Amino acid sequence: MIALRRGDLPQAHAGFARVGELPGMPVRFRAAVLGYLALTDALDGRLTQAWQQATEAVALADDGKVPARLRNPAAATALALVSLERDDLTAARQYLTSARSCRALVVDPVSRTVTAGVSAHVEAASGEGRPALAHLESVCDRADLRDPWLAGWLRLQAAGLAVTLGLPDHALRALEDISAEDAASGQVVAPRRTPSRAVPSPSSAP
Repeated sequence: MIALRRGDLPQAHAGFARVGELPGMPVRFRAAVLGYLALTDALDGRLTQAWQQATEAVALADDGKVPARLRNPAAATALALVSLERDDLTAARQYLTSARSCRALVVDPVSRTVTAGVSAHVEAASGEGRPALAHLESVCDRADLRDPWLAGWLRLQAAGLAVTLGLPDHALRALEDISAEDAASGQVVAPRRTPSRAVPSPSSAP
């Protein structure tokens, strides 16, 4: 989890994959590990793998009759992000609702950050662009400084949304808050977007 929070996606993937191979894990724990593996892949742009792992995590929880509120939000968050990337806004909304029904969302900084970014894009695509951007900017202002990679990822979402809304000043303001070190080293990773929701790459930050 530490590797995922700091944006070291290869290390996070390897760690979750190793844990996922351990025998005898309780259903809830195995579903959570698969969910985080899916979320890692979704953030890394591996959408097919992310979808497969997330749906497997949901199936495990369903088969184990785990109540929605007791589930880990990572799988639903990964499905929401993949659905957004595939321009399936209806599915993205549904998975956002599923993620928000999990009590653990409030203590999961990665899932909480990604749901905020996905939600803003979904709301903007539904015609609520400016309110969505304003809300996302307020979330960015409250971003936890202990997680600079997550804060940078969220600001990239705000910048991309601002660009699509024709608000370059807002985009530049969001990018200015991303550290030069993160931008130069590529440690802040934005998911691939269709042209209508293009997100500036870190290397294009001023």
